[in-house]
Amino acid sequence: MRIPTCHRRVSILTSFTANYSRADAARFRLIRQGLRLRRPLAACSLVLALLALIETFAGVDALLRPIENGPATHPLTAVLLLALSVGVLSFRHHQPTPAWRYVLSGVCLLIVGERTLEGVFPAWQSLLSGGLERWVFQPFAINLHAELGTDTAFVLMMLFASVMVRRHFGRIGLTFNLVAIAAILNAFVGMSYGLELFDGHMSMATLVSLIPLSLAVLTLYLHRPFVRVALLYGDVGKRTRIMMMVGFLVPWAGGFVLHRMFQVTERMIPVEAMIISLIIWCMVGTAVHSGVIQERVDRARRMTERQLARMATYDQLTGIMNRRGLHEALSRRWTRFVENGVGTGIVLIDLDHFKRVNDQLGHDEGDRILAQVGEVLRPQLRQVDVLGRWGGEEFMLILETDDPAQLAAICERVRLAISRMPLNGGAGAGLPATVSASLGLSQFQPGDTSHSDAMKRADDALYLAKGRGRNCVVAHGSLNLMSA
Repeated sequence: MRIPTCHRRVSILTSFTANYSRADAARFRLIRQGLRLRRPLAACSLVLALLALIETFAGVDALLRPIENGPATHPLTAVLLLALSVGVLSFRHHQPTPAWRYVLSGVCLLIVGERTLEGVFPAWQSLLSGGLERWVFQPFAINLHAELGTDTAFVLMMLFASVMVRRHFGRIGLTFNLVAIAAILNAFVGMSYGLELFDGHMSMATLVSLIPLSLAVLTLYLHRPFVRVALLYGDVGKRTRIMMMVGFLVPWAGGFVLHRMFQVTERMIPVEAMIISLIIWCMVGTAVHSGVIQERVDRARRMTERQLARMATYDQLTGIMNRRGLHEALSRRWTRFVENGVGTGIVLIDLDHFKRVNDQLGHDEGDRILAQVGEVLRPQLRQVDVLGRWGGEEFMLILETDDPAQLAAICERVRLAISRMPLNGGAGAGLPATVSASLGLSQFQPGDTSHSDAMKRADDALYLAKGRGRNCVVAHGSLNLMSA
């Protein structure tokens, strides 16, 4: 059976069961929006990579080198960005990863891995990336005035690895993605200060392409707590986002003032800028970690509140609604009846000779029967119907329909289901071998002032059913339906 799209998206966001509340769904509003942004972000990176390739073949530097005499986007960088963007655009959560994506990602990973090693160890010979430059670009007389920098190769390696291992090694994949984002952040900080941090040579065009692409890859991990917490709709998510923004903007602004306005003395190693970059990483990481802890505490609180609310409205013995829960359900149905005219029927069920069962067979047998009533009646009802224990041996059904014949048919099914329940030891104690019940049926009517009027009529109908010999259904007044 095909799962609707909305349910497929929700299923990857939370570890809750399918019976999540509306309040829970509202909390994930921003996460759903983040999922919808994956394709636009990947498409943006794809377009920028295509433009870079077109300008490479055309010999134009407008996009490849937006800053005069600054670093440019290497055509191999554009090809890798293009491949990764296509992989993210074609990603499907609930479908197996095709083999071509593993092959493509593996080849690209080897290329950027080789270039990264070449940047770290100058003696390393880059065969794949160097071969592509010699065999693909140079034959077309493409001017390779740029190079695939170590930082760019490292970021691409982390992103390709993140996509490849996402399905089977989610935590490791998320770590790769966060490391890539940290490297991009480092390149942005260095570029804004006019410095090169950690051997950074990333061009502005490459940086602009990598930002949306890294965010698109990050959306593959929105079900992970360290990503989800920043997009929660509520106090915890809001505090986390504020702390992350402050943790980034304040140190960055301080460094900008030092390097751009006061012109900190240039050194071989820009110590101040590197320390500021590390401070940003630590503050943002601390904000996210704090948000995850707060979310865990908040989730435990919400679960406790739901359990307490359930205990207040559900009967512990039978597992169905208690008198308070039924009153709340009746109030909601009465409001729908008054505002929209939705027909509702009320059925009171009373187990016959139940006092004799308790007196002669014991309360354990009585409790067993009460608990079994809920199990027996649930399959006879629709999803919109409500079943609860009114008190003692009395039960109540709230049926959503204005058709008297349908009400009577449901009641008859209920009566027959109860009559098939065995009464252990009943024959030896002078009682029937099976359980039986009497049912009184009523409906909301236009002249009613509240749902209590319909309840009173159902109670009168139940009294008539008892007088007619029990084990029957009696409908009140205009319904005038009876079966025995």
